Amino acid sequence: MSTSAAERIRQKAIDDPKKQRVVLAEGSDPRVCNAALAASKASIADIVLLRSEDMAFPSPSGLHDCVNVLTPRDHPNFEQICSEYCDRRSTARARKTQSRGVVVSNNVALEMQKADMEDAKSPLFFANLLVQDGAAGGSVAGAAHSSGNTVSSALRCIGLADGVGTLSSFFIMDFPGTSGTLGPRTMIFADCCVVVEPTSDQLVEIALAAASASRDFLPAEDHPPRVALLSFSTKGSSAAPQGQKVQKAVAEIHRRCAAPWASFDGDLQLDAAIVPDIGAQKAPGSTVAGSANVLVFPSLEAGNIGYKIAERFGGATAIGPILMGLKAPANDLSRGCSIDDIVDVIAVTAIQASLT
Repeated sequence: MSTSAAERIRQKAIDDPKKQRVVLAEGSDPRVCNAALAASKASIADIVLLRSEDMAFPSPSGLHDCVNVLTPRDHPNFEQICSEYCDRRSTARARKTQSRGVVVSNNVALEMQKADMEDAKSPLFFANLLVQDGAAGGSVAGAAHSSGNTVSSALRCIGLADGVGTLSSFFIMDFPGTSGTLGPRTMIFADCCVVVEPTSDQLVEIALAAASASRDFLPAEDHPPRVALLSFSTKGSSAAPQGQKVQKAVAEIHRRCAAPWASFDGDLQLDAAIVPDIGAQKAPGSTVAGSANVLVFPSLEAGNIGYKIAERFGGATAIGPILMGLKAPANDLSRGCSIDDIVDVIAVTAIQASLT
């Protein structure tokens, strides 16, 4: 029996000689508590579980024996971490308003500082502040928070990595041998969670980041990555601006990437990207068509619908969404996630932390 993507990823985290610390922000959710216990027992990561002071706390048997459970206020550096966050926010706001020639009254500035402090004290923000402070390698949230709040917290607390202009995301999609006619395979789908209508420049960033991520999360036999930038047209078969946006992105990728660490092509229709016979017919000579293992969608609408169709109709297991472009890993969960889903994202986060 072949090994699933989740099994490979968990084992990779387990095999890391330096166990990574991952902080979970939603310790009042029973699924998160059970996932924390499972990940810790499996030695996937060193888990810190944050909980709210004013909420009932479900505690599965053995949790406190192997998981560091605390409220933000319990942390020995709580006041310093929160204060430093507020100072950074105030400084950033002052620069922004000064550059725009805007004058902010003292009363408004004070209210903003109070709001920043309230955010910093929350488990969602404090989890990311621990990552920013270097006290944890990565964070996981989203079981009880919207993607918008989860992503916003990560951006405000951790920020984008140097040289990155676009935060984006990917899913690891694991297809069983019983799905369709193409056999078992693991693929990367991007972006299915963050960028609503990417420009051609943003598609470049998404494609390059997804290709890089694929080297860490696809099986070794799938290297080097083969990245298809998708559209409803193949190789300019439509003159619509949507297809031209994808073509422009591919041209820019080829201009930037002289080294053959990955193959990129587009615009490609989905069937041309993954079905060998159709790829050979529609895009002869392409190094990607018919064999793509990374799919870059032209919009969030297409990406989100695409991964859910693959999951629900194709029987694929979707691991993610995994955020790309942050200074340190902070990952999102679906609010409908299972315990196993959370453990898988913890493992991915631990691997990202090891590579950061």
